Amino acid sequence: MDNAVEKIFMRGADGKLIALSPAPYDSEDILQGLVGDYPALLAGDQMTPEEPRKWILVSREMGVPGAENGADLWYLDHLFLDQDGIPTLVEVKRSSDTRIRREVVGQMLDYAANASAYWRVEDLQTLYQGDLNTALGLDSDEEAAYWTTVESNLRLGKLRLVFLADRIPDALLRIIEFLNNQMRDTEVLGLEVRQYRSDTGEQIFVPKLLGRTFQSVAVKQGRTTREWDRESFLDDVEQTGGAELRNLAERILEEFTALGCRIWYGKGAQHSSIIVICDAENGVSMHLFGLYPWTKGVYVELAFQRLKAPFESDEQKQKLKKKFEEVFQSHIPDKKLKGRPSFPTTKLLDSEIYSEFTKVYTDMIHQFREANQA
Repeated sequence: MDNAVEKIFMRGADGKLIALSPAPYDSEDILQGLVGDYPALLAGDQMTPEEPRKWILVSREMGVPGAENGADLWYLDHLFLDQDGIPTLVEVKRSSDTRIRREVVGQMLDYAANASAYWRVEDLQTLYQGDLNTALGLDSDEEAAYWTTVESNLRLGKLRLVFLADRIPDALLRIIEFLNNQMRDTEVLGLEVRQYRSDTGEQIFVPKLLGRTFQSVAVKQGRTTREWDRESFLDDVEQTGGAELRNLAERILEEFTALGCRIWYGKGAQHSSIIVICDAENGVSMHLFGLYPWTKGVYVELAFQRLKAPFESDEQKQKLKKKFEEVFQSHIPDKKLKGRPSFPTTKLLDSEIYSEFTKVYTDMIHQFREANQA
């Protein structure tokens, strides 16, 4: 560990130099609060200099369950997302805390394994209170795809684990570098946020990223977005779910395009996705549903959270919920009315279910366009 820098100097408004010396944090809560209030301290420009990370804070003290629909067993210090929808788990410790050396590693791996399995993207959306357009520059079409990407990253274990402290001990750094070099999809990093104080009260915080080795960068170079189109989407559906689902997806594309809908193709690195969008004369657009192949199959996702007039009220969503419960012969929890309930696309292979599914959306398209005439 490089301890050569004992003081730094800042030029004051009067032109004189002010000496600042390293200072410990009075408590772990202070360091946690700084990171939550000022995400720039996460050094996104050091993680990917070619495309600095932008951050949104989903939650402090993020609960992590130990089973499907189970109670929270642990609490992660911070959950952030970046512009690529990569969940970034941040655990904060002071170097004076003896647990920072080894116990914190096992703790973080527990968080990552269970978060990947049991976090629900609808819950993350509910917890995030900000504006994706302001924070990440996403337009309305991109926002829904963004949360689909977040869910895909969670399920694929495409995460970023950040051990944050005033100083990272050598023993912990060796573990971080080893894990980061070995793990293909999950990035493991150390981050020091050192504090310097002057005798007159000035403070400076200096973030320094650790663990991003040349080997780890090479291992993860394949983690890029991809431009999908009709044929590559259908190929991905077939590879994931078979020829029968490919034919079904092709039929959906043809029939909803004939209804005047627009198809938005996702940018997932490993799997494709589509969103079927209806545009009205007055320029308003409404997401209808999405299809996305995933490691466990191909899913249809109902875009309840993106419904527009005349379907945006809770009363109208309840009516639609009942219709889709009849279509899929499955219960939809009320909390899904603010999210995106999903079902295996194999259900639509039943001709009666498919007919009822398209009928509900055809009626919705006509009502939406009638309510949003120029």
